[in-house]
Amino acid sequence: SVALSSLDVISISLAVDSGNNGLKLREYLATQTELLSQSSKLLGKLVDELTQRSTGLKARDLKLSIREQQWIVSLVRLIANITYRCRQSQDRIRTILVPPIEPKITQVSDSEDIQSRSLLHVLLSSTSFATSCFTLREWGVIAIRNVLDDNEENQRLVAALDAQSPIQSAALDQAGV
Repeated sequence: SVALSSLDVISISLAVDSGNNGLKLREYLATQTELLSQSSKLLGKLVDELTQRSTGLKARDLKLSIREQQWIVSLVRLIANITYRCRQSQDRIRTILVPPIEPKITQVSDSEDIQSRSLLHVLLSSTSFATSCFTLREWGVIAIRNVLDDNEENQRLVAALDAQSPIQSAALDQAGV
């Protein structure tokens, strides 16, 4: 699609120019456009849909379509490249709120209001689908590194996340968990 191709062109362009002009472009795209806000909604929706579809499945049994792989990799790559050594972009990743499509599946933690789910939470959640897409794993590692690089607030947020309890399934019941 045109949207996916455009997203890829922007993401690749951000990766090519890492000098001062690249930093200015990353700052501008993060703070003066809707690129991150719109991308966060798309990534949130995709992660929520995949989460719903994968409930009760083993990670190796989840299959992503080619289109789903293209979208999730493109969105995570954009986050990786837009946050590279750019504090304004890193902060936006933490402050952009991403509404869930179904709150009971996308709960951040028992003590947090579900509406406080940020793009950083969604990015971290997207990595759970990396077993179905090798490229997602690679870009996920780069994105998380870039989002956390020299950003103590983002590091504190990640450190404070509570481990989620597993979603109960027949396999877990059978295993006595």
